[in-house]
Amino acid sequence: MKEYLLSVLAAALAISLIGILAPNGSQSAIKLLSALFFLWVIAAPLPDWLSTLPHRIEEIPSADSDSAEQDYQQQANDTLNTASKAYLAQILTQFLEQEFSIPTGEVRCAIRWAEGEEALPERVTVILSGSAIWKNPEDIEAAVTNLLGCECVTAIE
Repeated sequence: MKEYLLSVLAAALAISLIGILAPNGSQSAIKLLSALFFLWVIAAPLPDWLSTLPHRIEEIPSADSDSAEQDYQQQANDTLNTASKAYLAQILTQFLEQEFSIPTGEVRCAIRWAEGEEALPERVTVILSGSAIWKNPEDIEAAVTNLLGCECVTAIE
């Protein structure tokens, strides 16, 4: 690639030099020949690239194959699980802000998820800051446990 770029640069410099040194009467012919020469220099690697094209096409994984379909399905599931987990934490935070009159931004929820196929919360840590530290942590823990059916602890930041 480096050699190719150097050859294009050298051709451009040579064409510029010829254009400067050429007499005024032959400018149109020199421009035509220069353009053709420059086009030839730019297109020089094209035949080699086209000869390797069939091999490159064979290397592209087929979307019809079972393994590719399983990979795509797994990626879709992983993305959906990640988005669902983030959404649950966000909704739980909003619920706590409304239920306990906590100002926005003074409560966060960190959720530990159970291992396995289904995304089930195993433990929720409610992190309080600012004026939210004065709220009763036992009430908050009870509300989260009743809502999600998992262990809940509170922490102060």
